[in-house]
Amino acid sequence: ARAEALAGRTVAEIAAELGVPLPQSFARSKGFVGELVERALALPRRMSAGPDLASLEVKTLPIGASGEPVESTFVCVAGRDVFEVPWARSVVRTKLARVLFVPVEGSHVAGPDRRIGSAFVWTPSADEDAMLARDWDDLCAHAAVGGEGESSARLGVALQVRPKGKNAAERRPRRDEEGALGSLPPRGFYLRRSFTVEIVRRAGL
Repeated sequence: ARAEALAGRTVAEIAAELGVPLPQSFARSKGFVGELVERALALPRRMSAGPDLASLEVKTLPIGASGEPVESTFVCVAGRDVFEVPWARSVVRTKLARVLFVPVEGSHVAGPDRRIGSAFVWTPSADEDAMLARDWDDLCAHAAVGGEGESSARLGVALQVRPKGKNAAERRPRRDEEGALGSLPPRGFYLRRSFTVEIVRRAGL
């Protein structure tokens, strides 16, 4: 009900109602709209790596002028230990088991004027889950042979791993198979744009 109440409203309107100041630059504050929506939905503060709610993950979905998603969707951080479990028990699958997608106008509209769209719940079909599972296995195999430090963004039909950090200089420590200490940029799991485009189409939006 809270998500439905946001539909058609602008970021500026919601921020004013909640008493949240708007950022000077939306380009430099990419997470602002998502955090604003979570606050408007009165989501509890997350205490674990699981979904936002007991059985529901909330994701904002930037939509372009064409009505399609314009970018990949962040799922969660891709720490080394995340790859050490099968798909069925992975944090990625737990988060994607049931998702409330909240569309919002993308960067073609000035930040304060971006409108929130009609939210919808998505649960992966058997085919979608199988596709994600195949991507997971490929990404795990890539990491197992030392490919974590290499570009793996080209891997995966629906799910990909790519750098996630405030800037290109941000790094995290990592030991290679020989035990030597090195560093890597933070990485995250993302749903490919082409995958969420199909999700939106099947939702009839």
